[in-house]
Amino acid sequence: MKLLFVENQYKTFFFEAIALKLQEQGHDIFWIVQNKKFAPKSKFNTHIIPYPKKNSKTYTPDKSIDYIIESDRNMNYFEYKDKSHFYYYSEVLKKLVHEIHPDFIFGECTLFHELLIAKHCKELGIKYLNPLPCRYPTNKFTFYLYHTMESYGGCNKDLPREKAIEIIDNINGRVIAPDYMKPLVKTKFEKLQDKLYKTRGYYLGEKYNTPSPFVKLKIEKTKNQNKQKWDVLAQEGVDKTDGFKVLYPLQVQPEENIDVWGRPRRNQLKVIQEIVENLPEDAILYVKPNPKPRYEVDGDMIHFVSNHKKIKMISHSTSMTEVFNDFDLIITVTGTVAIESILANKPVVTLIKTLNNTVKNCIYLEKLDNLEDIILNVKNDSFPKATLDEKIGLINLLNRTSYEGNVSDVFNDPNCLDEDNINLIVSAFNEIIEK
Repeated sequence: MKLLFVENQYKTFFFEAIALKLQEQGHDIFWIVQNKKFAPKSKFNTHIIPYPKKNSKTYTPDKSIDYIIESDRNMNYFEYKDKSHFYYYSEVLKKLVHEIHPDFIFGECTLFHELLIAKHCKELGIKYLNPLPCRYPTNKFTFYLYHTMESYGGCNKDLPREKAIEIIDNINGRVIAPDYMKPLVKTKFEKLQDKLYKTRGYYLGEKYNTPSPFVKLKIEKTKNQNKQKWDVLAQEGVDKTDGFKVLYPLQVQPEENIDVWGRPRRNQLKVIQEIVENLPEDAILYVKPNPKPRYEVDGDMIHFVSNHKKIKMISHSTSMTEVFNDFDLIITVTGTVAIESILANKPVVTLIKTLNNTVKNCIYLEKLDNLEDIILNVKNDSFPKATLDEKIGLINLLNRTSYEGNVSDVFNDPNCLDEDNINLIVSAFNEIIEK
């Protein structure tokens, strides 16, 4: 079969290990590379896209890719202004995908060139699959179709009942956490090497997924200042004397699960504003930041939440374990907290429809003006509760739609290249290819 992989910085070298195994099995392997500093090292049919020429700004704007521009991290977080490269890459990538016309394309849906390829694949009827680690069960991954949360394939196996119950108990007891929450242990030298490697790429012309080092330095400084400002204004716990307590845990940004999957709700300040507009008089909204924030908190958010009488701020140092049980209702866009709430029978609503909404105690709320009805149901003890069998059903659904293996990149987790792990991943790829 003809298989195409898409470069994604350090994840390229993880994909390369898989691609080599598949090539040995007789598959024709192609690559599309946007950032030539991260091109695969082995011999493949590799297409490195030339960077746009400075004097060429004649690309035709295309409104059909507006949603991709809207999700772009360089535009949203790193002060990049010019949109012309989107139209250049869209034209080049569409032509290239059409010419290669692979049976499958594998890549993330984080960076703009990946989203463009996924869009063109969908139009051409080519499957674009995005392998990502599961939140739960751990050490498993799922193939997602295009830029969506729709899973494709899976081991189609239920866990033994005792094992599923053990996972539920461990999640509720916070004995286990998703793989992405494992601490990244890097030396200062390794971090410096990473910065220098990416900076060299920037000055060689890759300015479209790599932020200006000066802008990055400024944004990082602002991030740290905002974290300090937040914590000066925040409290460490929850006031037990408050009335109805609602929690909105901030999701880190930039991140695919909110900027792409949660795109209609990616502006978290607007989400917070809309929540408080729809709270009844006796309700208080608590906003909890991620303990490892990126750029989701800015000055406007701090100003709004610190000055609103119906909002209280929780400090970065306060863990979810400390406060989870104190809330009456949790609201999230696409966060992992939805799974944790389902399994603990904590009332939860999501603002984007997900697999979690198949369980009756996780409600999809399309419009926040219906929030008062949800709160009334919680107060009246009529909010749905999941049975143990329904919780087991969710764990098994997540298990059936996933495969065993650690999907990561070589910078964040060099162990992803372990031979046993690569063999597990390749086995799943083969199952997908032969499906």
